[in-house]
Amino acid sequence: MGIQVLEADIASQESMGTDFDGLSTNVSQQVLGSVQIVWSGATGTIDGDMEVQLSNNDTDWLVTGSPFSITTGSGTHIFELTELTAKFIRISFTKNTMTDGLVDARLIAKSYE
Repeated sequence: MGIQVLEADIASQESMGTDFDGLSTNVSQQVLGSVQIVWSGATGTIDGDMEVQLSNNDTDWLVTGSPFSITTGSGTHIFELTELTAKFIRISFTKNTMTDGLVDARLIAKSYE
């Protein structure tokens, strides 16, 4: 029995000056993982919200876990996913009153064969 690892960039240099949804990624073969977000250059009132969302049809999305509030000009955060129960995953960002900045997000997920 081996471990298979899926690595995917689900957001790359996305602007925090606007709301956005990251790339949808199929995780139907994975059982657990994490999403790391890294941001820099945040300006304005730094109050953006990042969340991980799951879907079974790649259309209707639900938040998993608690949203993370971005309150500093740069930083990193990891969402731990102890159980992947849906077919697709993505991140979603709400800028609130932020005016700029960039964010990257990387998914690492594992399955057991």
